Formats: sequence, C-alpha cells, structure tokens
Amino acid sequence: MDLSSENARRLIKEIQDAAGEYGKWALKARKQYIDLRLRQDVEIRKLYIRAAERIAKELRSYVAKGSGHLYKRHLQELEISLRREAERIAEELTAQMNEYTRKSVEAGSGYSKAVLIDLVKQAEADDIINMADIQNLFSRVNTQAVEAIWARTKNGMKLSDRIWQVSESARNAIRDLIQESVAIGQDAVKTARMLERYVRGGANTLASEYPNMMKRMKGRVPKDISYEALRLARTETTVAFGEGTIAAARVTPSYKGIKWMLSKAHPLEDICDTLAEVDGWGLGAGVYPPGEEPMYPAHPQCLCVLVPIHEQPEEFVQRLKRWRDNPDSEPDIEKWYNTIYKGQSNISSAEIQRPVFLKIEKHDLNYDDAEDRVVIEKELAMIPGSHRELLKREGITIQTGYDISRYDRRNKIIRVGKKPEFGEIIHEIGHAIETIFDLYHNRDYLAVLQDGIPVDDINLAHIFMSNEFERPVYLLEHPKINKFVDRRQSIVYPLDIDKEGWFIEKNGVVIFNVKCLGEYFAEGYRIYLQNPQLLQKKDYKLYRFIERLM
Repeated sequence: MDLSSENARRLIKEIQDAAGEYGKWALKARKQYIDLRLRQDVEIRKLYIRAAERIAKELRSYVAKGSGHLYKRHLQELEISLRREAERIAEELTAQMNEYTRKSVEAGSGYSKAVLIDLVKQAEADDIINMADIQNLFSRVNTQAVEAIWARTKNGMKLSDRIWQVSESARNAIRDLIQESVAIGQDAVKTARMLERYVRGGANTLASEYPNMMKRMKGRVPKDISYEALRLARTETTVAFGEGTIAAARVTPSYKGIKWMLSKAHPLEDICDTLAEVDGWGLGAGVYPPGEEPMYPAHPQCLCVLVPIHEQPEEFVQRLKRWRDNPDSEPDIEKWYNTIYKGQSNISSAEIQRPVFLKIEKHDLNYDDAEDRVVIEKELAMIPGSHRELLKREGITIQTGYDISRYDRRNKIIRVGKKPEFGEIIHEIGHAIETIFDLYHNRDYLAVLQDGIPVDDINLAHIFMSNEFERPVYLLEHPKINKFVDRRQSIVYPLDIDKEGWFIEKNGVVIFNVKCLGEYFAEGYRIYLQNPQLLQKKDYKLYRFIERLM
C-alpha cells in the first residue's frame, strides 16, 4: 500500500472525527488550502524561469552583435537588466502573495461560515440573522486577517520587505554566475544555457554538467534559486490559513475551541507534538478554548491541521430556537448577536485576531502603564510563535512598573521598567529563552560563545568598571574581540553562573570564563529580531545558533 495514500486517508478520518457532523466543510477547507499550496509552487517556479529566460535571451543577443564571449562591459550592461528582473520578481511575487493570503484566509474561514449559515437555517432564524449580514461579517474578518498578515513582522521585516529580500537573492545568484562566466571567458550562448539549466534544475544540475564552474563558485549560488520564495510563500499561505480559521471561528457563536492535529508528514518530534498532546482545559488532547489558540504554524514548513470545534448541531440549533423566541434564555447567543453580529462595524482587530499569550500585570498599581503595554505588545508580536508557546507553557508572566527591566528567573517574571525603550522586552525574553534551554550548560552554545574570545590572553587589565548603563557594570574589552554587535554583550558578571568567577583553571592554565558574559545571548536575541542582517554580518555563528533555536 502506498504510505502517502494511507497517511492521507488517516488524516481525512481524523479531521472528520474531530469535526463530527461538520466534517464535509472541514475537509473542503483543507482541500482548498492544499490545492492552493500545490498551485503556488508551480506558479512561483515559472516566475523565476521567465526571469532567467529573459536574461538568457539578452545574453544570446551578444552573439548577434558580434561578441561570442562575455566581458566586463557586458556585465555592466546586464546590471540594469538584473535590477529590472529583481523588481519584476518582487512585483509579481507580491501580486501572487496577495492572492495566496486572501484565498488561504477565505479557505480557513469558510468552514466556520458554512457552519453558522447551516445552523441558522436549521433553526429557522434567518429572518433575524440575515444571510447577507453573515457574509459581510466574515468578509470583514477576512479583510482584517489579511491586513494582519501583511502588517506582521518577522526578524524585524514585514512580508513586503521579505519579498524584496528574496528577489534580491535571486538577482545576486544570477549575477554571480554571470560574473564567473566573465572571469573564465565563457561564451555567451553557453552561459545562457547554463543559467536556464540552473533555474530549472538547481545547483546539482550545474555540478554535474559544469563541474569546473561550480568548483570555482564554491557554494556561492543556492541549490535552488526559487527555494527562498517557495519557503516564504508556503509559510505565509499557512499563516493565512490559520488566521482565517481562528479569526472566523472566534466570531461564530457555536465555537468551543480549536484542535491541533499533527500532519502525517511529521518525521521528527518538535513543538507540534506538544501542541497536539496538551489537555490543559479538559477539552481533550490538543484542543484549546477561545482566546487560548496556539500560534500557527509553529515553524516553517509546518503542515499540521487546525480544526475548529463547534457545539453539536442538534444542541446548538435547539438553543438558537430558544433564543429566537426568547433572547434572554440564551445570554451567550444574545451577547454574540449584539456585540458581533449587530455590532460588526465596530469589531476591533483584537476581537478577531489571536491574543497575546503572556499575561501582563501591574507591579506598581499606581503607575499608568498604558503606553508601556503598547510597546510590550508590539515586541511580543515580533517573537516567533514557537517561542511564545514556550514562554506560556513555562508559566512566564510580564509585570510593569519597575525601575529597570530584568528577568526574574526564580519567579519567572519579565519585569519591565517604566517607559521601556523599544527592544528592552525582547532582550529580557532572550534571558527567559536562555534559561528555558539552559544554554550555559549547552555545549553547542558555549562553543558559539567562546568563538572569537581569546580566553588564554585575557587578564584583569581587560576588565573595567563602566557607568554607561542603568547601573554600574564591568565590561570586557580586548583588541582581538570583534564579535560583539552591541556594548551590552561585553558585560561580565563575576558570580552569576555556577558560582564561578571571571577566571577558571583548565588543564593547569588559568583562562577567562566565558560563562560570565551573561548578556551576550539576550542582546544577540534582540538584535536577531530587530536587525538580523547586522547580526549575520558581525556574528554569523550566533545568528545561525538563534536561527536553529527558532
């Protein structure tokens, strides 16, 4: 038996079991989403193929102009064309992403919309709850969900910025191939053919057909020029499907919660396994009540399934009939009718979008923390969903109104100083993350931390007191250290880690104890989310470590 077919059948049955009598609509939504995913891969690859073919055509034109080989002047001429193609890729990809996000949101929301329409018709309440108004309600929900996707930032960049980034990557890859062709004096026709082969078959094709060229390139071109765009589109389409599913469910009166189901194409255990097993509300494994829905997807390439759980149709139809005849008999439906259905023109984004998971409390009850909460929520929105889930699962809370910001490890509280600067909360979340992962006992992290630190050449002369931060601290400075992106990363704490000091003895030699660099990771975490390009350029190993940690 074909394993993929068997897995598909098992998943279909699990969706039907979870959705119950609403199964046909749940399966329809899933099918629309999968069809869109399959179609978008083909369309994006064609986009890159068309761009390469236009460049290849220009390369071949040099033969007609009497120049069979490529020279530096040709590359200068091609720069204009490469820039034009990058802009065209960005424009076309943006247009495609607009369509993908819109249709994915519609696919996700279609399930709950169909459920509501069916329940209203069964209860014969459509004289009170108008079908056109229901359509308008879900249309508004969809619009706000799409807007949220385009407004959300990842690694400090909105979706439009990331689209531009992948188009630039394509331009750079094509330019590198052409530059190498110029360097070896390769003829234009062969270069055009090589470019077309690369875009269609990837770097492995070039490695077999142009081994000398690829040896010279030394991995400077990606294995698949369209991979970044495909990965971006897949992730954002999945995000859109989740946004539509959750947002629509939350404005449906029969909604009881969302069920997280593992994809059958799920080879390694990760956070998704935890999300599918949690039963913290007595609703069953992997079922989350309204307001507690997990961030979806949990990671790039995630194919897990979200299935809204609605009240049994027979029960809800009876309740709807009672409400129709006596609104006071069903207070929850009456509240929905007045605040969501009738008041839909005043629905806020917060009512239909996923909540911030961490609890925000006041430490100083007399302090007005309204402005601080705006900053906190903006920074929380930058934290990856998997890490927000992690923080929530660990029971970490946020308190406002302190003199300075810091992470209280003992009580699991992120203490936020009054009037925090943007980035402070991310920094303290970095401390929480390093604590959860126990990084100062993690061999891989300690290797990253020590890289570029001349431990056997550091002495007390390289450590000095500084008053440039909120309180006096000791800083480490050494002419051989150039990995610190921010001065805060050079702060050293004498006795915070395992009761060790600045210097330890190893194999009979006294060396600097890198564990004393207690701000290195937290500040790197902040920079990764606010300015990833800077961290990647200055401290690539920390950048890659945090990327894997995400």
